Amino acid sequence: MTSIMFTIAQGTTVETFAEALATGDVKFYRVRDNDTTRHIPYLAPETAERETAEWVLEQREEGVPMKELAKALHASIPAVRRMINGALLAQEVEEMEPEDIAEVLALAAEETTEA
Repeated sequence: MTSIMFTIAQGTTVETFAEALATGDVKFYRVRDNDTTRHIPYLAPETAERETAEWVLEQREEGVPMKELAKALHASIPAVRRMINGALLAQEVEEMEPEDIAEVLALAAEETTEA
């Protein structure tokens, strides 16, 4: 099972969360089975990276194989998979309700004080 770890800049509030996402003050990491991490970049709206990732998502929904997408993008299949994961994560984070953001901020604060 894959889990996601995150770091949030101190002082981030529910009101400033979206801005913190856009400026990179919120970082996401995939925790691997061996406890190493891999950074998952946040794909901000209206960026070239986000547009490409959303195009990839649309193509996959239409049944285009990963291998074909990788060839079209001159990328590897794992890179295409990371684009998909990044777009899905961004969409999920952007759909969070204020109470969900408050919970995430509280968890981050707890982790900071435990470290």
